[in-house]
Amino acid sequence: ESIEAHLGTREYPRLRIGIGREPGAAREITDYVLGAFSRAEAELVDKVLARAREQMECWLRDGIGKAMSRFNGPVEDLKNKENNKS
Repeated sequence: ESIEAHLGTREYPRLRIGIGREPGAAREITDYVLGAFSRAEAELVDKVLARAREQMECWLRDGIGKAMSRFNGPVEDLKNKENNKS
């Protein structure tokens, strides 16, 4: 049973990780999502999962609003966000 079916709603906080399709990519994503990662994608997945861990820690410590404002967006953009803080 899915979480949505169990709760009876889609309205609940959750951490979602996008699949990062290129603009104009085919609408059918099954093969893309279930396919093997390239070397570059595997390196990016490690970064994305590390970010997700940091976001969850921030969410638990400081609340969802702070975590969303600090972490939402592509991983590359987050590096720029952190560099612009100083």
